[in-house]
Amino acid sequence: VGESKDVVRKDVRAILNKMCQVYPASKMFNFIMEGIKSKNSKQRAECLEELGCLVESYGMNVCQPTPAKALKEIAVHIGDRGTTVRNAALNTIVAVYNVHGEQVFKLIGNLSEKDLSMLKERIKRAGKKQTVTAPAKQPEEKPQRAQNANTSLQRKAPPEDMSSKLK
Repeated sequence: VGESKDVVRKDVRAILNKMCQVYPASKMFNFIMEGIKSKNSKQRAECLEELGCLVESYGMNVCQPTPAKALKEIAVHIGDRGTTVRNAALNTIVAVYNVHGEQVFKLIGNLSEKDLSMLKERIKRAGKKQTVTAPAKQPEEKPQRAQNANTSLQRKAPPEDMSSKLK
């Protein structure tokens, strides 16, 4: 995801979106959380942005192992020295704030004064851009299909007994 070419990044993001249609979004969340531990700042930023997209699309039920642990791990990156990583972490937490409101601060836990002020400022600015109406119903995470892919194919009718027609 941390590729420097826009075309490749866009394609990878599209693939991640498609994967959520066949694989539970909560599992995808775990895999993408592994990406924020990377040394590559571009990869960390892209993974944080994708986590924000997952929360916006599927709600807080995708945050694994628990929303509190996931948000604490994301909030660590607010203090990152890279602006893209910092902004991506802030945007992800703002996405969670848009879904759950003030509860976010309880889930995040303790933040440094500087990080907390940055987060509050970002939430305030994001609130002006988006007019939050009644919270929309979040689409539920789609469970994995239990059927075999071949069961949806039409099958031929059993062959008729031709012996009676041959007489």
